[in-house]
Amino acid sequence: MEIYINKIMPAIVSSTEDVSEWYGSTVTTDIAVLQAISKRVHMGKHVAEVKFQSSQKQEFIKAIQARDRDKLWELITHQEVEDRLLERISLKASTYGQDIEKTGATQTFKVSPSVIRDIYRDFIITLTKDVQIQYLLQRLDGVEVSFVGPVGSTSSLAVYHYFGDFQGLKTLPENSIESVFRSVVTGSSVFGIVPYHNSLGQIRETTALLITTPVKVYGEITVPVHYHLFGTAGDGDLKKIKKVYGHPASLQHCSTWLNKHLSHVQLIATSEFPVIDETSAVLANTHVGHSQSLRVIAKNIQDSTDQTRFLVISKHYLRTPTGNDVTLVLFEVNHKPGSLSSALATFAKHGVSLLSIESRPVLPEEKRQVGGIFRFLVELIGHAEDVPVKAALEELIGEYGSNINIVGSFQQGKIVNDPEIII
Repeated sequence: MEIYINKIMPAIVSSTEDVSEWYGSTVTTDIAVLQAISKRVHMGKHVAEVKFQSSQKQEFIKAIQARDRDKLWELITHQEVEDRLLERISLKASTYGQDIEKTGATQTFKVSPSVIRDIYRDFIITLTKDVQIQYLLQRLDGVEVSFVGPVGSTSSLAVYHYFGDFQGLKTLPENSIESVFRSVVTGSSVFGIVPYHNSLGQIRETTALLITTPVKVYGEITVPVHYHLFGTAGDGDLKKIKKVYGHPASLQHCSTWLNKHLSHVQLIATSEFPVIDETSAVLANTHVGHSQSLRVIAKNIQDSTDQTRFLVISKHYLRTPTGNDVTLVLFEVNHKPGSLSSALATFAKHGVSLLSIESRPVLPEEKRQVGGIFRFLVELIGHAEDVPVKAALEELIGEYGSNINIVGSFQQGKIVNDPEIII
């Protein structure tokens, strides 16, 4: 606020100007400007994450652990990128900031483009870097990540592998996919991890929430599904077991083995890690089972070899291409012959390959007009900033306007395959 009042405002408004006459409600204008600055600066957190995940990751870790702000400042500074940003800002200020009320051969501006450039260079970029450094230093205190619990679920393992660089990770188990989305939307967690695809196909609840909420996709990771039966004794005597606990998904994944070997026991679905005694057992993976000081009673009892693709969700997606990205795009078309094929032909025209497409009707309560519209969630190869993808999206935006929404552009995730950790 002090920077805005004492630095930015004097630069764009002269001391003799009647601000109320020129700009109407200055209170409303100031709020809008401050909100825009806040949003712009805090987007730097997600840029900081991209930089952290780069080839300099180990240097970042050392600087964070040493709380070396100078080194972090050096690592996040890319002068050529900042120079391009300032050139782009100057161009936009020159194009859109002309004073149309004054005519003549000489261009005039309500605010000089050089002043706008200086504001960005001296204040916006600097504030953004400060936010980035603060974000990186907070990694020592942990990053809040919500997932579908309990501890021991495949979702918790996805968290472990995606965010496993720091001991201070704060995991927040939730009892449903919807709860994970709610946690991210409300700010209770910075990130959430949700299942998106397995051997049975797309997880429809996740797809529906990607379509109907403002959440963005930040990344992905694919984890093999392996379950063991854990207990206190580990002597293999299944007759002693009277109860088996597990997340509903794990009980379903292991139903064949359970029906064959433990048909006499009570199966208890739970979102919390249970207290286990000599007459009970729990389905979990090795990492969690051993962390609870339990012993393996039976190994690899899942019905089939499977893997689950998880999406990392947040309030923003990564704006910097990595060269190995995919993009999720949401758009609406009228439900009439040829409308979808026409939209999809746009991607083909620009050489953009599609990976999947999911549809959902727009319900009457979601729109004032009734029916006749479908939403489509398309996954394609490439980043939204890649030239072919950007050209295709711009053409679609020209056709459908505000009904185009980039849900996320993110690096194609790794597939975890280390049996010593996963099984």
